[in-house]
This record gives sequence, structure tokens and C-alpha cells, in this order.
Amino acid sequence: MNRIPGIRRVFRMPFRGAAVYREIDEELNYHLERRIDELKADGMDPGVARDRALVEFGDLAAIKRACRAIGRGRERRVRLAEVLDTILQDVGFATRQYRRSPGFTLVATLTLALGIGATTIIFSVVNSVLLRPLPFDEPDRLVRIWAVTPTGRQFSTSEPNYLDWREMSPVFEAMGAFTEGTLNLTGAGEPKELRSLFASHTLLPALGITPTLGRGILPEEDRPERDQAVVLLGRRFWERELGADPEIVGRTLTLNDRPFTVIGVTPLPAVLRGNRDVVVPLVADPNGQRGNRFVKVVARLAAGASLEQARDVMGRTAQLLADEYPEANEGWGVRVDPLSEVLVGQDVSRAVLALFGAVGFLLVLACVNVSNLLIARGTARRREIALRAALGANRDRIVRQLLVESAILAVLGAAAGMLLTAWAVPIISVLGPGDIPRLDEVSIDRSVLMFALAVTVVTALISGLSPALQAIGRDLHDPLREGGRALASGSRLRDMLVVAELALAVVLLAGAGLMMQSLLRLKAVDPGFELDRVLSVRVTLPGSYPIEQRADFFETLQERVDALPGVARSGATFVEPLSGDDATGVVAHGDEDPATSNEFVEVQFRFVTPGFFETMQIPALAGRAITAIDRPTTLPPDVISFAISETLAKRVWPNEDPVGKRLHFGRGSEAEFVVVGVVGDIRDKYLDAEPPPMLYGHYAVQPMRSMILLVRTATSGEIIAPSIRDEIRQLAPNIPIPDIRPLEDHRSEAVAAPRFLVRLFGLFAALGLVMAAMGVYGIMTFHVSRRSREIGIRMALGAQSGSILRLVLRQSLMRAGLGLTVGLAGAMAVTRLMGSLLFETAPGDPTTYLGVVSVLVAVVLAATLVPAVRAIGVDKKVVLAAE
Repeated sequence: MNRIPGIRRVFRMPFRGAAVYREIDEELNYHLERRIDELKADGMDPGVARDRALVEFGDLAAIKRACRAIGRGRERRVRLAEVLDTILQDVGFATRQYRRSPGFTLVATLTLALGIGATTIIFSVVNSVLLRPLPFDEPDRLVRIWAVTPTGRQFSTSEPNYLDWREMSPVFEAMGAFTEGTLNLTGAGEPKELRSLFASHTLLPALGITPTLGRGILPEEDRPERDQAVVLLGRRFWERELGADPEIVGRTLTLNDRPFTVIGVTPLPAVLRGNRDVVVPLVADPNGQRGNRFVKVVARLAAGASLEQARDVMGRTAQLLADEYPEANEGWGVRVDPLSEVLVGQDVSRAVLALFGAVGFLLVLACVNVSNLLIARGTARRREIALRAALGANRDRIVRQLLVESAILAVLGAAAGMLLTAWAVPIISVLGPGDIPRLDEVSIDRSVLMFALAVTVVTALISGLSPALQAIGRDLHDPLREGGRALASGSRLRDMLVVAELALAVVLLAGAGLMMQSLLRLKAVDPGFELDRVLSVRVTLPGSYPIEQRADFFETLQERVDALPGVARSGATFVEPLSGDDATGVVAHGDEDPATSNEFVEVQFRFVTPGFFETMQIPALAGRAITAIDRPTTLPPDVISFAISETLAKRVWPNEDPVGKRLHFGRGSEAEFVVVGVVGDIRDKYLDAEPPPMLYGHYAVQPMRSMILLVRTATSGEIIAPSIRDEIRQLAPNIPIPDIRPLEDHRSEAVAAPRFLVRLFGLFAALGLVMAAMGVYGIMTFHVSRRSREIGIRMALGAQSGSILRLVLRQSLMRAGLGLTVGLAGAMAVTRLMGSLLFETAPGDPTTYLGVVSVLVAVVLAATLVPAVRAIGVDKKVVLAAE
């Protein structure tokens, strides 16, 4: 019997399961036998002694299981301690190695920092815009409800239709309506224009928004017969303008020359026009015009109700309203969409995901570049690795060491990348285009940190795996047998990585080039009007200003502005050019019965003052534009003069002269619409859209209290602007006057989103190009140093410098050719996904790809030039002496 199992247990090295279990059995048997011997020594029968010992020990099987569990736990702890100790040794060794090579460490860290940082920055945008839930209670139950025009376009609805929707749709728990506008704040210093949200009392409850101070809007406060006007302050406005006064509730603000009682302060999320200053009740009139569709509707699904059920119910509701009010609702439908999809939109989703894809290519390129650097470094460490193997290190141990080294680089790169992210995220939030929703919510949260951690791990594996496989993919002892004359290895793998870098750079350059081409063509679009030397300013009259006097006000203002020195002409319209705003209606041929016609054409309509067409230099192609003689003598007018665009003329009267012809504006209209002229097409909503059918009427037909005054100047706009401001102030002392801006700024804002994308794509492509150039330079330097003896012998035998230069360049261009071929094929496939982001630019645009090839070949030649010149400068005498 073995009498020393305890000693073996103390001094043994970690075992695996079978050995541990065997020792436990031996030790328990040892103690059992000792007890039996003691009992027999006391005179007990051997059989009785064994039974007595077993009784004293208890359940031997249970004891064995407990001991085995203790043994397994101890083995795991010992093994974990050993692994941690080994990792700490590897970390210490790698740290010392990197300290000895500061240049290599800096280049590799910065490369990974750019890749990881850029990827994390764009993910923070993706997370905020696409992934993060809306800041509402149960946001998946929120929907946006649209009216659908007879031509299939989604649109707002009218006040009476909204009220009927709310009463006839039990599938919704709550339904709210809103629209945006402005209110003039007076009585508190300089008049200010407040961006206002007009909301029903049901809107904020439907969204699950609770005021942080005071209360919300009551049902009786958004009805026509309400007793007093109330206002909710936006939290940002309350903090910025009122110093977060906690006693503000109950005080009065003068808005549009009318007292409004402050009832509370509420947060307004960015997704719901969060830059609004105040919220006032939307007084929905059940007897209003059903054809006046300007109300936006949001609803919360009832518990257990599905989106399909809501669509079915609203479809039946639309049909009931069309049957009951055919003059306004015939042919109109209803559409129900998830609010999250509506707020973001497909175009924004595609743009953000395209950026994420581009930065993903950049991250892979960074990893490949670092892999190449590590392989080059590993080539110089072959003898070191061979010595480690000779001293007992197996392949697993060596691979772990190399992966730890790449992990340290990844951690350093991630730390630098997070610093870059922390610096860039606030800049993107502030300077990014305003038409990307929730961009001001971009931040570094837990999701971004977890993503950065995952990217760091993946980066460590990708960048370290190739060097590790290259290091162990041969006999580890070969360098010791070869001695000092061991040749460098890994050239084939490095060549493949350089080809991959070039291919990835081609994809990034092609994407950036296509986006640049698209932006240039978008900026070159002729909007149909002249923007140069035109100033614009919004003039908003108080709500109390009599409607019958509005036309007189703007006519007087226009006369006084036209009389200013340096002003060539002025005019006004109620839709700001290139703002994305519009006013839509439908018209039909005048010979058809408007009550039964199904041939309505959807049009954009604009009410303008005389002088608008001269100011914007929109030509009259037939007849005349709107002039002072088109001002109606009565309201509502019996006959309305309209000028139409060329596109509308061709749509309704192809091959005919439309001047003098009649139109029906919607259904149920009693007025007669007469065409007095045809004017040129314009794009005053979006530059990337085809010119829509347009209808122009005299401003006095429907006097708005807010108009955009446009002034064409003969001199500098900065000189004229103060005079324009003075004229407005003299006519209306109590209205706020926003900034007077050049109309050219509107074009700049219209292309802000594509310009933002182009800049980011261009930045990623430039970084990718630099990394590819570094890879080409590194591999050519490696090959030149490897063939230095060969080149010296060639030159000693009479080879000319030109032939040596061609030899080196041919080798580099062969890799470039392969990288270009692979990259162009990949770019052709990838850029097809960008088709919806491009304007008048095909994904296979030959000009772009020719430019990409030219740039990349030039960069490859430049990166090859230094090693090539170095190859020519090899001293043949030194080489021959060495031989």
C-alpha cells in the first residue's frame, strides 16, 4: 500500500482529472486502512473493524465526490494563476520590446487609433440615429399617420379630418396633432421670433412626455371656445432665456400681441422638433376646411393592437370620410408608419450605413497595415523565436506571445482612438447637417464603449493572427541551423497583404470619388432662378394683424425697399427657397367636372408679390407673370389669375397654348382659375428633384402673415441689409427681424448633407490611401534590402541604373496591378449599393474609376521611388567584398 500520498499531493504539478481522482481514491483508502489497523490493534475482529471504520467515515462515495470537487477547483485556480502569470510575463516582455522600438510602436498605434477611432465615431452616429430607441415611453407603439394624395404622395391632413380620425379609430390609445410655426415675443426688450410647436392637448400624453414643471395642455384649452391662451415653455428656452426661473408658472408672455399664461415647462426631444422654443395649443376647428391640409398626426397604438390592424382601421376610416365629404376627400387615403422609420427616413439610413461601411473598410485596412508591420518585425525576430523554441517553448506558447503583443498594440490604438472619439463626437453633433435627425444626441454611451471594446478585440485578432501564423508556419529551428545567413521570409504573405491594402484603398477611393462627382453635379444644378446678389429675410406679422391689411403692408414694404439706393428689385413669397418646405395641392383641366374628375395633377403652389419673378429672374415663356393687375378686388375672389410653370403647361395642355385656359383647384372650389402666363421651371424645394408643376398666384388671394422678402441688390448685401432692416422696423416696430442672409447661403444649406458625406468619405479615402502607400513603401523596402546582394552583383557585372530601376518598378507595379484589379471588381460591386445616394452619377462612372486608377498608380510610384533610388545606390564593392 502507498503510505505517502499526502507528500505527493503537496509537491505534485497540476494534473488533469484522472490523475487527481486516482490520488484522492488512494488517500481515502490510506486513511480507511489506517483506521482499520487501529481497530484491529484494539482486538476487534477484522471484518467488524472494517464495518466500524466504514461507519465512522460515513458516505465514502459522497466524500470522494466532495474531494474531487475540491481538487478540480484547486486545479482550475492553479491553472488560471499560471495562465495569468504567463500573460503578465508576455505583457512585460512585449512592453520592453515596444520601448526599444518607439518608431514602430508609434506608427502601429497611430494606424490602429485612426481605424478604431473613426469606426467608433461613425458607430456613435449610427447608434444615435438608427439604433437607440426614441426617447419616449414604449416607442415601438408610436406611429405617424399620413393623408395620401390621389397621386399616392403622403401628406398632412386637415383639422376636421384629424378630429374625425381621433373619434373613429379605437385601435389607438391616444392620437395627437401638431404643426410648426413662429410667434413674436414682445414686451420683454427687443422683439424675438420664437420657434413654436402648435400641439393638441393629446400630443404630449400620446408621446409619453410629462412636463418637468407645471402641467400640460388641458382638453378645454385647445378648443375654439377656450377662455384664455396658454403656453408651455421648452426646457432649453426656459433655461437659456429665462434663467430656469422656478416661479415662471402663472406668469404672462406677450406672443403675437396677445397675453399667454405660462402653464409649465416641458422637454422637447430632438426627434419632435426639439429646437422649438414654446408649445401652444393647436386649436383644431371641426368646421374648418377639409381641403386645408397642414396638420401632422402622431398616435400611440392601443395595448395589444398591431400596425396591420391600425392600417386596416384607418383605411376604412378614410373611405367613410371620402363617402361623407367627397368634395375634399374623394380619392384620398391614409397611411400608417412606425414613427422611428419616419423620423429617420430611408435616405438618411442609407447615408449613415454607407458611412459605417466605408469606415469598416478603413478599419480592415488599418489592421492589414499593422499585420504587415508585425510580419516585417517578425522576420527580424526569427532567431529570437527559434531560441525560444530551442529553450522549450512550444508553438502555442509562441502564438500566445505574438497575440499578446498585437493585443497591446490594439489596446494602445483603442485608447488613442477613444481620445479621438471624445474630441470628434461633440464637433459632429454641432457641425453636422441639420437634416440628419437626432444628430445632436450623438454621445459616448455604454453601447459605444462596448462596441469599442469589441472592435479592439477583433482588431487584436485580425492584426495579430497573420504574423502568428507566419511565425509558426515553418520549422522553428531553421534560423539556428541557417546561422547568420538566414534569409528573410514571409514575403509572399506580405505581398498578399499589400495587394489587399491596395484593393481596399480602391474601394474607398471609388466611393469618395463617386460622392464627389455627385456633389459637384448637384452644386452645378440650375435651380431656374438666380441666387447671386439676392438677400432674403423672413418678415412675420403678429397674429392680431388684420388679414385685410396684410397685403397693403407687404406692398408698402416692397415699394420702400425698391426705393433704397443699391436695390435693383424686390419681391416676396411665402415659401422660403431651397428650404425643403412646400405647399401642395391638386388641379384639374378646366373642361372637366371637378366633382368627378380623376385626372388631378399634383402641383406646388406659391402666392407671390409682383416683382418676385423679376427679383428671381424667372423668365416668362408665354403670356405674362403675376403683376399688380392680378390682385383680386374681393375676398374671396371670383376669378383668380395664375401663372403656371412650363412643366405644368406640358402636363395639362401638351402642344397647346395654355394662356387664357381655365383650371380647377381641387374639388369643391367655386372660384374660376385663369392662366395668364407660363414661366420657367424652378427647383425651389430640393436641388436633386425634377422641377415640379408649379402654380403662382397673387399674394393678396391668400394673405399670409409670414413672407420671405427677397431683395436683388446692385451693390454689396452687407451695405444694403441695415437699410432694409430700418424700413421693416419703421413699418412694424414690434416685430422681430431675423438675420438678413444672402440667398446663396440657402444653396449651401441645401447641399449640406451630401457635402458632409463627401468630407467624411474623402477623409476615410485619404487615410486609406496613406496606409496603402505605407504598405507599398514597406514591402518595397523589404524586397530591396533582401535583394541588395543580387542588385550589387548585377551592377558589378555591368547592369545600368535604368535597368535596375525598371526591375524594382516592375515588381511594384505588378502588385499594384493585381490590387487594382481586385479593388476595381470589389468597388463595382460595393458602389452599386450607393446608387440612391448619388445624383446624376452612375455607380460605374468611368471618369471616377479612371481618376482612382491614376491616383493609386501615382501613389504606388511615389512610394516605390525611395526604395528604388536606394537600390541604385548599392555599393557594388561592398557587396562583392561581402561575397
